Amino acid sequence: IVMPVVATNGNIFRTFIIGIPLIVAHLYIASFMAGTFTTLAAGAGFKFPGYDGVITSFLDGGLAIRFWLFETFKGNIVALCFIPAVLLFLFFARLISKKNEKNLAEEETNNEIE
Repeated sequence: IVMPVVATNGNIFRTFIIGIPLIVAHLYIASFMAGTFTTLAAGAGFKFPGYDGVITSFLDGGLAIRFWLFETFKGNIVALCFIPAVLLFLFFARLISKKNEKNLAEEETNNEIE
């Protein structure tokens, strides 16, 4: 929930509004991955004393990018369909970044001339 704080320049109300769907998605993904975490822990011989249920992780288990990569490498067709969208997003983010760098360089040059 740190990135919405940065994106909203510290506006608590906007951060709260943006954070609600982020937390919901995080919880959903963490719950969906519980079976995988439990299987991996059992395969490694890890056991919680006195607990026989599924294992989940709110900290790392609900990361959307990690979940998308996991599903992509599993061959999930929906996750595979998102590859072009992610590549386009990265391409446009790079274009905007270069444009911002150019604008900053021009501003610095104008300030030095004055």
